[in-house]
Amino acid sequence: MDSGAESPKETSLRLVLIDAGFGRPRTQIRLSDGVNEAFIDMGYDEPMVGFDYDGFHHSENRDQYVHDIGRAEFVEREGWLDIHVVKEHSRRFVLHRAREAFARRGWAPPTSA
Repeated sequence: MDSGAESPKETSLRLVLIDAGFGRPRTQIRLSDGVNEAFIDMGYDEPMVGFDYDGFHHSENRDQYVHDIGRAEFVEREGWLDIHVVKEHSRRFVLHRAREAFARRGWAPPTSA
């Protein structure tokens, strides 16, 4: 159980990462520079790799889509690699992207699962 999950899909994503050996990610990671604020669904403080599950509203709602562009730029400026996951992404693809992100940060990602 993690009270930080805001949807069943976030919980599923978190469990995929844990089951693959990444360890328990921190949930609802708040980023703020005093003007901008964003929350990453889950991630690892070191190596600053985050994961966001994007539901349909992220692509179907134009206001949300526009907001997400600015949010992505802010998260990147704060030093995070933020991996966005959607329903169509397979477990294998998500883990491939996670391992690549960890490797880009110089961290040895788990190789099992």
